[in-house]
Amino acid sequence: MFEEMPMMFYRLWYKNDVEPNLSKEQKIKILEKISDISLKIPIYEPNIKIELSEIPELSQYTKLNEYTGLQLYSVLTEIYNELRTEKEIK
Repeated sequence: MFEEMPMMFYRLWYKNDVEPNLSKEQKIKILEKISDISLKIPIYEPNIKIELSEIPELSQYTKLNEYTGLQLYSVLTEIYNELRTEKEIK
């Protein structure tokens, strides 16, 4: 249960602060970058830290000095689900 708490907050952060400010092209670019990072490190594990410079498109929306793996995992799943749903609707 406690593991899900950060994911919930990161999803809300993405939905409220980030998503409204991104174009579809930016979302795809971010998705690709997070996917590349996830090939190198297990972003789904707690206590994983990623430098802001890895994904500068998101840095203006965070007050932290680095991303957490769970934060990027939440963004990845939210963007994926959004784009997948768009594709299914068309």
